[in-house]
Amino acid sequence: MVIGDTASLAELLERYDAEHDLLRDLVIAEEDRARFTASKSSGEYRWFRSPNVICIEKARRLRRRR
Repeated sequence: MVIGDTASLAELLERYDAEHDLLRDLVIAEEDRARFTASKSSGEYRWFRSPNVICIEKARRLRRRR
């Protein structure tokens, strides 16, 4: 993936989510994790159903790529 310096964080997140559609189908959303499993996140792929919540680790990783 080539990311230009002019890409906003919102654009970077949109591209990232498009590339990881399959993981979103396979991994339970963070909001539902406590309801369906007793395991905590171990640092792998995480996502949130709420559009106004983003994973801070993902945002930091994307900003470093720029």
